[in-house]
Amino acid sequence: MKVLITTAYSPSPRTRTFVKDLVSVLPGSSKLSRGKISMELLGAIAADEGADKVIIVKEYHGNPSSLEVYDVVDAELVPRGTIKLKGVTLSSERGKRVYNARKVGIRAYSLIPEAQEMAEKLSELLGLPLIEKEEEASEYDLILDVEPHEAGFEVIFRTPGSRAPVGPSLRVREVVEGEG
Repeated sequence: MKVLITTAYSPSPRTRTFVKDLVSVLPGSSKLSRGKISMELLGAIAADEGADKVIIVKEYHGNPSSLEVYDVVDAELVPRGTIKLKGVTLSSERGKRVYNARKVGIRAYSLIPEAQEMAEKLSELLGLPLIEKEEEASEYDLILDVEPHEAGFEVIFRTPGSRAPVGPSLRVREVVEGEG
């Protein structure tokens, strides 16, 4: 699957860095500097590049505030859902950047029911497989963990062996399916 990641108009430096971080941890993704490209033209560009999904990073007061996910269907963008954020930690703030992750899965074992539901929603929106058994984790470059966090969840990318956090982390308030 190919994913095109871009921003709304005139992104802040923090949002541009966050997009770079997302590209580094989501397999098959690439970034597009949007400029003043309309949604219609964005759909056409995504189709020309063979993208299956487009993620638009929106911001509020210079910080990433949501990820709008679209499917690309016949050169048009069809809304799939919105991941509403409370905040993000950039990989530069963590000190652990990762490059070219080829296989990323979402841990779906040993989770409380609310985290399990969030993991399933994220899997559906981002097109990442759920890892149902602990022994399967070693097959992946990165594991996406969903952990309860004050009034939401924290989504953390980890290495499968040491389980060390790498790349960006997202504090997710909620996931809204469809247009959100």
